[in-house]
Amino acid sequence: KECLLDNGMVELENISTSDINNSIKIFINYNWIGIHFDPVYIYKVLKTFRRIGLIDNTISISWYVQDYELHILADSGRLFRPLYIIDNNKLLLDESDKLNSIKKDNIKWNELINSPISGDFNSKVYNKKSIEKFKKDGKIDFKLFEDNLCLIENIDVEESNTSMIAMNRKYLENKNINYTHCEIDPSTVLSAYTNIIPFADHNQYPRNAFSSKQGYSAIGIYATNFNNRIDTSSYIIHYPQRALIHTKYTKYVHNEELPNGENVIVAIATYTGFNQEDSIIVNKNSIERGMFNITKFKALINEESISENDEIKENNKFSNPLELQNEGTPINFKKRNWTHIDKDGIPKVNSYIEEDDVIVGKVRTTKEYKEDKSEDNIFHKKVENINYTDISVVGSRTYKGFIDKVYTYETDNNLKKIKIRFRKFMIPELGDKMGSRHGQKGVCGMIYNQEDMPFNKDGLVPDIIINPHAIPSRMTIGHLIETIFSRNGIMDGKFIDSTPFTTKNYPLDKMNDLFSSSINEYLDTHADEILYNGFNGKQ
Repeated sequence: KECLLDNGMVELENISTSDINNSIKIFINYNWIGIHFDPVYIYKVLKTFRRIGLIDNTISISWYVQDYELHILADSGRLFRPLYIIDNNKLLLDESDKLNSIKKDNIKWNELINSPISGDFNSKVYNKKSIEKFKKDGKIDFKLFEDNLCLIENIDVEESNTSMIAMNRKYLENKNINYTHCEIDPSTVLSAYTNIIPFADHNQYPRNAFSSKQGYSAIGIYATNFNNRIDTSSYIIHYPQRALIHTKYTKYVHNEELPNGENVIVAIATYTGFNQEDSIIVNKNSIERGMFNITKFKALINEESISENDEIKENNKFSNPLELQNEGTPINFKKRNWTHIDKDGIPKVNSYIEEDDVIVGKVRTTKEYKEDKSEDNIFHKKVENINYTDISVVGSRTYKGFIDKVYTYETDNNLKKIKIRFRKFMIPELGDKMGSRHGQKGVCGMIYNQEDMPFNKDGLVPDIIINPHAIPSRMTIGHLIETIFSRNGIMDGKFIDSTPFTTKNYPLDKMNDLFSSSINEYLDTHADEILYNGFNGKQ
């Protein structure tokens, strides 16, 4: 506010109604604080001061020209992203003297963002005296600051509404548009997950949207310490594989160390009709070799409790009712399998629980009181009788499988609490959903033995078969490019970079440039393959 007042802003109490027509309103955090008669000047002052570090670099400055309003935001919770600064349709970063000074001083990337090249002003505190020498005829001389401007600045959502952002340097060749900023990379317009979809810029938008939504729930390794955790419900794939085709962002989201899929041999073909309507035919032998084998973990939590009133006291404690009966305690319980719990009612690790097997032994002890008003009983309470009831936790459809982990501890009331993790091994079956990274999803429609699957001249059999009708209407051309590049990458032993908006250099007719000369004669730009019917051997 001090900066605005020093540079010609008129406060609300000093303005008349006629002034409003010839000025712009100035808002700080949506509060109207004054007006200014030279919007171009005050806008440039604020932007320049922010870029030389005289006012804080997180302050947002947005000039809504048509509304005659200048909005300054300094509140918390706004999202920023870094962009290159453009002046006269030229990147400030590309000017040689600044680049040389950066290389000479070994300035790091994060120091470039909202950081002036010279440290003269980088105080983030506005000081009227420090800028007096930069004034000429009462106004700031902006040329004197040119060597101190930062090269990259953080822009929030509000300010991006009033900015003209170029996708890359090529856009700057259009002199009819006055750009204010340029993307550091065009792919930064996409989310973290969408950026790991290979060749995402070749796909129809809805498919990328589907893929990013489904990718969050894809089964992989959700945490490196999953073995030490007891989560409500979780899944782990046994043999996750790093994808053959990856993007630059894959390493930043650790998708190479914690992948959520497997590389499978896919045939795109109509075969027996069981892969129509997006369903998928799966090779049974591939499943037996470990393809898409997963483990499901499920948690069960139980605890002891005590409740008491004037007439009844109830104790729910972990215990084995069989042990109590052997000790002579009168207790009734149903006929169940009690072999999986120890003498304290705690389940044994690695025992297999089926429906109606006891998981946790638990006994309710009920003490009933009767009032006794005799003089020798100062508490006026007398225990009438004690009942023991079996309230053990029993296996059900939800809670069955191997006992994988048992964890017991005491609460603040010295009562025991138990956490149990069940482990269940699962393989793909009819109706299970599968999908690629391009939003091409379907359910398992049929599982065939390997001898009933189609095969090529070398005896290679696909792991899954999808339907060709899935491709043209969905327009997932990135999916097709990925399959062809993966196939040729295997032959050359190469991982292929597929970052969106940078792969225009990879047209299929120039694929040979990517791979070594030794395999160029084997390269197939269409990945066509003659298959033979597994039932009768015909082509």
